[in-house]
Amino acid sequence: GSWTVNALNWAQASGARVTNNSNGYGFTSAAIDTAYNNTHTAGLVHFASAGNNGVGSLGYPASLGVMNAVAAMDRFGNRASFSQFGPGLTFSAPGVSINSTDRQGALGFSSNDYNVVDGTSFASPYASAVACLILSRNSSLSSAQVETIMQQSCRDIGPAGYDEGFGWGYVNAQAALNMLVPAGD
Repeated sequence: GSWTVNALNWAQASGARVTNNSNGYGFTSAAIDTAYNNTHTAGLVHFASAGNNGVGSLGYPASLGVMNAVAAMDRFGNRASFSQFGPGLTFSAPGVSINSTDRQGALGFSSNDYNVVDGTSFASPYASAVACLILSRNSSLSSAQVETIMQQSCRDIGPAGYDEGFGWGYVNAQAALNMLVPAGD
């Protein structure tokens, strides 16, 4: 867990505003909790994959209160059967049949440079990218303001409003940017 704490402290010191964690740890850590809480208070917006066990609870660190936990959706608007969900889920994003780059050679998943992959580990970066777009238009926003814009701009799915199956809904980059005052106005 110390590498996560070091990475978060480095991100804050380097001026980063958004983090993504597509990991499942298999343990919890007070030091990691503290690092996420402190860096969120300092303005970083954190995202994590909900997990791929298909159960109604979030993996760690997605389960942390300051984390934006992201479920995986397929191209038809359904939550993927493998995607975790439940209390604390924040957003839903594409996570099925995602074209992705691959490491070359034995370290990769295949001998190809690209693969089609599934997982909440691929949905979470989509959501974090929306936060990056928002901050690229207005870097003075707090972490809470970025999260509110993302929540209010989601395409609602499932029961009206927030729900534990889809969070605030399907992230929508264009709608989020449309909520911002254009530069120079």
